[in-house]
Amino acid sequence: MSNFLEKAWRYFVVTTFVLSIAATSVCLNLVYSQTPQWQDYMQGRFLYTFTLQYSSALEAFTRSLQDYQTAMTVKDDPFRGRPSLEMAELALHFKALAEMKMGTEGKMKDALVDLNQALALTVKEELDLAELDGRLAPALRAKIEKDRLDDQVNVEILQNNKPKLAKGQGKGKGKPDDGEGEKSDDPAKPGGNSAGKPTREEL
Repeated sequence: MSNFLEKAWRYFVVTTFVLSIAATSVCLNLVYSQTPQWQDYMQGRFLYTFTLQYSSALEAFTRSLQDYQTAMTVKDDPFRGRPSLEMAELALHFKALAEMKMGTEGKMKDALVDLNQALALTVKEELDLAELDGRLAPALRAKIEKDRLDDQVNVEILQNNKPKLAKGQGKGKGKPDDGEGEKSDDPAKPGGNSAGKPTREEL
C-alpha cells in the first residue's frame, strides 16, 4: 500500500510540475506576444529614425494602420493583444513626418491629410469608444489628448508654410477640453515626447 501511495505521489508531483511549466509558458506568451500592428509600427520607427529610409518607413506605418483596421474587424484573439488607438495615432503622426521629409508637394498634401486623420481619431467620442472596448488604456487618455495638440500644431505649421495645402482642409478638429500642461519627457512612458514626437521647434 505504501508503494502505491509513494508512486501516486510522485506521479502527482511530476504532473503538477509539467502543468506549471506549461502554464508559465502560456502566460509569458500572452504577456510578450507582439501584434502585427506593433511589429509594423516598430519597423517604421526604425526605418524613419535610424536608416532615414522615409519611403520604406511610410510603407511600414501604412501597414500598421491596416493592421489596426483589420484587428478591429475580427474576433479577439486571446494570444494577441488588442489593437491600440495610441499606436494608430502615432503611426499617422510619423507617416505624416515621413511624407514631409520626402518633400514633394504631393507628399505634403498627404501629410496634411494624415494629420487631420490623427485629429479625427482622437476626438472625445473616439477616445470614449476606444477606452470602452479596450483599445485605449484609461491611464493613457490624458497623454493621448496632449499628443493631439502636437498634431494640431503640425497641421497649422503645414497650412502656414504651404497655403495651397490648406484649401479644403480646415483647421483641424479643435483642442481637447483638458489638453493643457507640459508633455512628459520620461522615456518609460508611452506617447508624447517619449514616443518620439518632435516639439514645435523640432518640426
